[in-house]
Amino acid sequence: MYIASPDTLFQSSFSRDISRLRTDLERSAREMATGRREDILAATRGNSESLLRAQASIDSAEQTNARLVTLDGRYRVASNALRTISELSEDAALAAQSAGDATSGLQSDGFAAVEGESALSTIFSSLEARFGGRAIFGGDLGVGRVMGEVSQLLNEVEALIPIGSSAAAAEAAVQTYFAPGGQFETNIYQGGGRLDDPQLADGATIDALFTADSEALRELYQGLVMTSVNERVDIDERSTFLRRSAEVTQTARETLIAEEARIGLSLNAIEREQGRQADLGLEAEQTIEAILGRDPYEAATETQDLEARLQAAYTVTGRISALRLTNFLR
Repeated sequence: MYIASPDTLFQSSFSRDISRLRTDLERSAREMATGRREDILAATRGNSESLLRAQASIDSAEQTNARLVTLDGRYRVASNALRTISELSEDAALAAQSAGDATSGLQSDGFAAVEGESALSTIFSSLEARFGGRAIFGGDLGVGRVMGEVSQLLNEVEALIPIGSSAAAAEAAVQTYFAPGGQFETNIYQGGGRLDDPQLADGATIDALFTADSEALRELYQGLVMTSVNERVDIDERSTFLRRSAEVTQTARETLIAEEARIGLSLNAIEREQGRQADLGLEAEQTIEAILGRDPYEAATETQDLEARLQAAYTVTGRISALRLTNFLR
């Protein structure tokens, strides 16, 4: 008797079933690991508009947060630098005031001059602060130095004040040096113009960081320079000049303290916007989870079922492959 072996069509169909089982098993295992369905069309029932909107919201929030992180970093660095500048200027103002009130004469005048120059040098260094590769106080400069050398500044100012000058003449010379279009602007400040006020994602704006040539800082430099060059003033007017330098320095310092407070308000606004973006991102994530989320127990059950079916298919395939003519002979 002639017994036919399983036909080619049956073998081909069986192989396709095994391939499909293997693909489904791999998909189910991935879904169990990720907790997300891979068949988007089936999950959205052909309407993926909500899913696309949610993903777009997440992408937008990520871009916005990256920008907010940069803004936050820049403003925090600026705030720290201003705190340092405020402390240095306070010490210099106290030294100038003490020298102006002292009766010991030249020794206290010289000490005040050293304090003023030292404060200027450290302040100039603080104004070179950077974050993300950009100069914080350089405006739209971006890269490069913001300030020149303190020694050059003092040499240029001293050239304008002959030894033995009156207090009024010396102060006028310093004011001329720092006036708009003066030598400070031309030879010392190397930064750019003030940036536009940054806009947050909700449409609100925050105050842009001021530059190292701002009016408040120029006034501070003026007071510190007056302290530094006080020995060029006539000795009979030097005490008055030193007290005046302390007054100018302290007034500028108070303005900078107010500026630091404004930076604090900007940081608060940035923090609030970061929180809002986090909420938007979380809401979008929840939407995606509601659409594509895969129940872990359900995925594990399906994976086990597919593994069992695939193992059974392999067993059947192995037995069919092992059949010989003698298996059909009775």
